[in-house]
Amino acid sequence: MIKLMKNKIIQYDNISENKNVFEVDSLIPLMGHKVQLEKDFTLTDLFSFIEKDKDLIEKIFSKQMGDFPLDPFIKEVNKAYDSYEGEDEGLDCLEVYWCAESNDIEEFDKNSYQDGLCIQPSFHAIGTVKEKDIEQQTTQYSIMFSPLNSLKNIPIKTNNKFTIYDEEFNIVFENKKFFTLYDFLSAILYEITWSGTPEDRQRKANDLLDVIEDYNKGIKNIISIEDLEKDIE
Repeated sequence: MIKLMKNKIIQYDNISENKNVFEVDSLIPLMGHKVQLEKDFTLTDLFSFIEKDKDLIEKIFSKQMGDFPLDPFIKEVNKAYDSYEGEDEGLDCLEVYWCAESNDIEEFDKNSYQDGLCIQPSFHAIGTVKEKDIEQQTTQYSIMFSPLNSLKNIPIKTNNKFTIYDEEFNIVFENKKFFTLYDFLSAILYEITWSGTPEDRQRKANDLLDVIEDYNKGIKNIISIEDLEKDIE
């Protein structure tokens, strides 16, 4: 078990009795260890560790990152961010969670790339909707188009619970699963590089806003999410 803290990484040989606690200076040997986070641990803290091992982390997580380099993201996290008043109001935390789904066994037999049971680590933001005439409620937000420096001081949390639903969204199975450091980093690095580099992301975000404006003006008609994705490629 390891604990990521704001200025150090702690490893426990025996977490139940807090015996043999020692500090380590690299993420690389710890990938298979279960991970805990210090309260108020943020992307700023995480990237201070990632930067030290960035060359090896790029190799280990090349698939999750789409072979994009880490340097642009490190620079973005370290940049100041001038938010306008109320911009982040209601955004409570960033969350690493389990995305779980069960697929038809016949599809598994037909498609060797489709697991029958898929439980993978994912990353999003959790916030509270605060709008007039709408009951206050917690909801999830994608961060795939968010600049990292706008998120860098928001606490990261882990949610060990996972739920599998049937086709009618009835709960079939619920349980908990620890995150290893590898799971934790996979979720975050995959999500932040989903749109490419920060420059790619901003271009796609601008394209998306243009497409939405055209749809709102009636210039285009939305047929499917696939059509929308093609418009912003």
